[in-house]
Amino acid sequence: MLEIQKRLSAYNFSSRNGSSIKYLVLHYTGNKGDTANDNATYFGGGNRNASAHYFIDDNEIVQVVEESNSAWAVGDGAGEYGITNRNSISIEMCCNSDGEVSEKTEANALELVKSLMDKYNIATTNVVRHYDASRKICPNWSSNNWDRWVNFKKKLGDSTIVENIVVTKPTTSVTDYSKYANYVGNRCKELQTLLIALGYKCGGYGADGKFGKGTYDSLIQFQKDYGLKVDGLAGTNTFDKLYELIASKNSSYKVKITASVLNVRKGAGTNYSIATTVKKNEVYTIVEEKNGWGRLKSGAGWISLSYTIRI
Repeated sequence: MLEIQKRLSAYNFSSRNGSSIKYLVLHYTGNKGDTANDNATYFGGGNRNASAHYFIDDNEIVQVVEESNSAWAVGDGAGEYGITNRNSISIEMCCNSDGEVSEKTEANALELVKSLMDKYNIATTNVVRHYDASRKICPNWSSNNWDRWVNFKKKLGDSTIVENIVVTKPTTSVTDYSKYANYVGNRCKELQTLLIALGYKCGGYGADGKFGKGTYDSLIQFQKDYGLKVDGLAGTNTFDKLYELIASKNSSYKVKITASVLNVRKGAGTNYSIATTVKKNEVYTIVEEKNGWGRLKSGAGWISLSYTIRI
């Protein structure tokens, strides 16, 4: 690994307030032709209301914020997905003149990530993107965003990622997706999550809740693959088949609660009565998923998986 160059800023950081480091977050700068030293100069020059711990380019790794402090990099997510400035280290990858992250810069980032994983005993599942913290499309590091992230995680030895990406054939006849978006309604993110779990890319940006060409193409391909009516409409038959396949694919798994207090309901939805509650950082085993809810192995009921992280 390259030797780390320290150019610590007197600005743009705050205390972790006792929080431990649980996540390593990858970003890209989004600039064209910038360097790690360029960014160190900028963030060391005054209050920018943003920062990262490390900046990486083809030739250098430059540290701007001490690991013991919080950088200001994922606050836009407000902790909704369990990833915060206080419990993470942020790593920014600089871009070449085309605005993409080079293979060499990626390789340098990979080495730094491995070193930090060892230092803080962080699992590959907790090496994440800025996207995973806030749904911002970052790193938007190349034209094949999703594939590149999958390959990055594979290089870290992550065995939880989808191994078999389903190739979807692009559609050409549809340009307005509002009909299909309106049909699936507020279940769009749920649809995308299920498709992605089965290897369909949904455009490469993950489950962002936006129904566009990538989601449409993946849905059409899924319906073709499993003998469903091929209409791009995610109805009961489509969801039933998705959950059937997920159930046969997944075994039970453990989650950690991220909300301060989370209701356990008697069914998979907020329309069911509350059976009990669980608390932040408690760990539970999920044995079944339905509509974004998980059934507890204990039999106590169902919890919303939006307020958990898988461990």
